[in-house]
Amino acid sequence: MQRPCVDCGCLIPSGSRCRECQRPRNNNTVKGKQGRTASDWHWRKLSQKLRRLSPFCEKCLAKTDLTVDHLIPISERPDLVHEELNCRVLCRTCNGERGDRCTDAERAQVLKAIEQRRQRRTYRSG
Repeated sequence: MQRPCVDCGCLIPSGSRCRECQRPRNNNTVKGKQGRTASDWHWRKLSQKLRRLSPFCEKCLAKTDLTVDHLIPISERPDLVHEELNCRVLCRTCNGERGDRCTDAERAQVLKAIEQRRQRRTYRSG
């Protein structure tokens, strides 16, 4: 049975990473997005967790080649790179079609959810 590569999500017959993701990487270089390096452990763990919790594309329901998309782009809000409420699972095709676009409604929804969670945490602790 095939399983997804833990880094890129492509299907592989065995192991945890595809050949491309197994190549040695320079940990000091940026991998595609601002502020995220090839060895960003937090991002890899968050991506794995979200793809495990939602094993299909939220747009087209595909179950293969899954990626994690940032609703508010990292280029706009690098501080939200590891924010679960700013992420959703999309297949590589849907993620590529979406690009770095973010509607005002999406932005407002994410920021409102983050603020509500912050208020709940403040209420519980004090």
